[in-house]
Amino acid sequence: MEKLMKGDPMPFYSQMRKRCINSKEFADIQFLIGPRREPVWAHRAILAARSEVFRTVLRQKGASVNKNQPLILEDERTEVFLTMLDYMYTNCCTLTYELAPAVLSAANEYGLDGLRRITSKFMADNITVENACTIIDSSVLNQQKELVKRVLTFIEEHTEDCFASQSFLEISDATVAFLLRSDLLRIDELEILNYIKKWAETVSYSENKPMEDIAAPVIGSVRLALIGSDELSQIESENEVVPFIPASMLANAWKLHALKNQKYKESSELRLRRGTIPRDHHQFIAKSANLTGKGADEEDHFEEHNSDDQILSEEKTGEEHLQEEPKQKAKKLKKKKKKSKDYSKDSS
Repeated sequence: MEKLMKGDPMPFYSQMRKRCINSKEFADIQFLIGPRREPVWAHRAILAARSEVFRTVLRQKGASVNKNQPLILEDERTEVFLTMLDYMYTNCCTLTYELAPAVLSAANEYGLDGLRRITSKFMADNITVENACTIIDSSVLNQQKELVKRVLTFIEEHTEDCFASQSFLEISDATVAFLLRSDLLRIDELEILNYIKKWAETVSYSENKPMEDIAAPVIGSVRLALIGSDELSQIESENEVVPFIPASMLANAWKLHALKNQKYKESSELRLRRGTIPRDHHQFIAKSANLTGKGADEEDHFEEHNSDDQILSEEKTGEEHLQEEPKQKAKKLKKKKKKSKDYSKDSS
């Protein structure tokens, strides 16, 4: 008779953290992390056992990587890398609101499905109006479909507060466009346009790019024709001073305003949102919001992004992830290893 007997996990966790994680003693690989190249020590056997990405790289490059040749990872943050090592050595880690999005990206990059799951759960269980946009941005970029659903539902219920948060100004254009596909947003289209303008202004300033270029990937998702004619006139005047809406888009909105035939509504693809303020011309051009609980035809949009090689692909199972992804994910690490060779030459 055989039986698996489990010991007390806490002494193991404590000893591994104290004696192994980032400990130079008995370590056989060194990393230099971030632009400051902070040293972090680890053990190849553990890295290879826990991450198929590390395993692939270390197997192929093992002969050329030794204790005296650091592996340079300039794009990583030290606290994120140490959190990842914490999980790899102990199967546990400490997460914070600020750290979780970067840890989720690292878990995806290095094929750590367990870390990805617990990080996603931490984020899903701690959604607030202040961090909701950060969480959905991370979950969209890292292809976490279930987390996207969870946080999208929250944003749809608290749209005004979420869009007014600082985190909304920091999300990617892909995430903004994804949010604007939802019929369930509790906000009027005029307010949406104002928030998109503020987002584009902020990104334009930080990246030193024209506002029109920043807005281009998302502005088409604004349902401009839902806005009233007086408001649309004001928008058009302001757009002449600071252009960020294409002239063709404004022209099309005016064209729809001119329609006074119920027959057009039957073939129209324009839909009201849950928070759209009713206006007289809506009866001719827009269908009711899709309130079936499937915001923005969610499944269709995931498939659409998948077909365009964009970021919202179907999430793989853990087993498929390990079998299919490590070689691709290892490419980035291989390039970083090449830098370590250059560093070794420089130091000699």
